[in-house]
Amino acid sequence: MRQQYIPTQATRQHYQSVLNNDLGIYKVQSGAGIGGFLKNMIKYVVPIGKSLLGKGLEIAKPELKKLAAKGIDAAGSYATKRVISAVNKAHTRVGTKRRKDSLS
Repeated sequence: MRQQYIPTQATRQHYQSVLNNDLGIYKVQSGAGIGGFLKNMIKYVVPIGKSLLGKGLEIAKPELKKLAAKGIDAAGSYATKRVISAVNKAHTRVGTKRRKDSLS
């Protein structure tokens, strides 16, 4: 069976001191770091954003209702125009015959 190396506390402290004293190139990170900072910032900002968004929607509700009504009216008139033009095209196609030209 293979022998397993288990470092002691003294070995870990020696390893950290060697890394930290090596011309400052390597640093053993201790603390939260950038990930912890971003996580805490998001935890703080998200509730504020939710409340602002809710208040903004309450303020904009009447305008959104007016806009929705205008949009429905515009869509209805557009659909009506399309249907009428399709019906007119169908009627004009039925009433005309194909003209025979000299090549046919």
